[in-house]
Amino acid sequence: DKGFDKFGTAKSQVVKLCFFEHKRKCQEIGINFPVMFFQPEPNSEILTNKIKYTLNNDGLNEKYDYSLDKPKDVFRIIALGDSQTFGLLVETKDNWTEVLEENLNKNNKCRNTKKFEVINLGVNGYDIQYAAHLFKLKGEKYQPDLVLWLIRKDNLYQLNELIIGEIIKYYKQAKNADELNGITKRINDFSIWGQISKELLTEFGGPQIFAKQRDFINYFIQSKKSNMVILFFGDFSAEEKKFIKKINIPRKDGIQIINGLDKKNYFTNFESLNNKGNKELADIIYEYFVDSRVIHCQK
Repeated sequence: DKGFDKFGTAKSQVVKLCFFEHKRKCQEIGINFPVMFFQPEPNSEILTNKIKYTLNNDGLNEKYDYSLDKPKDVFRIIALGDSQTFGLLVETKDNWTEVLEENLNKNNKCRNTKKFEVINLGVNGYDIQYAAHLFKLKGEKYQPDLVLWLIRKDNLYQLNELIIGEIIKYYKQAKNADELNGITKRINDFSIWGQISKELLTEFGGPQIFAKQRDFINYFIQSKKSNMVILFFGDFSAEEKKFIKKINIPRKDGIQIINGLDKKNYFTNFESLNNKGNKELADIIYEYFVDSRVIHCQK
């Protein structure tokens, strides 16, 4: 909450005005996006619902620190996304990125690849813009052979630059400690993010929000150096599928919709994959890799 408040209510309103238009004028007065961006501290610990995550020396939810010098016989994958990629509510070893890495190494038949690495750049609360921005800050230096980006249905409507500004307003309007604690609780269980996303959808409309998200994705595609696969995860409407089809993905890259999993794969009171769900998602992604031949190797 202190981190959100450092930007101030006035600046958050300017950000809202600048987000969809007047970008050049906003840059002239010092508003350069992303303004509200946040990232985990290196070598820190995060405690969520009694699950402790120990972050590595780059602030990633990983068991190891990774060398920037990638050996020639290592195939390195960078995973991007939000809490579903980060591994919310499950131990690091049970996250789908770790299980996928195990699957790839266990079934490795590539003569020119001795080891697969899946480096997890997922962060709780990230939207499309922030995931792309973090890759520029931290992902490129690992020299990935493939970027794997998991985008959930909710991410299509999530605009953190505006949501965080609205959260600041809620904090400013709180009258006592109980109201402040209530807001913090809703931040941690992500319910306030969903509520504000719906309010922004009403205010700006789906087409304008989709156009902005498409700009973020297309810019990332145009500027990246590695091959990539975008996985859209969830049960998408016809309108949302139209949005996905309009993404300009190169032929050498991949784009795929993965339908939401059965309810037994999620925690009872939280829309996050449990251990079983993480394993199933990792298995689905592995089968997609095999079927689509995304990973090119000499057998």
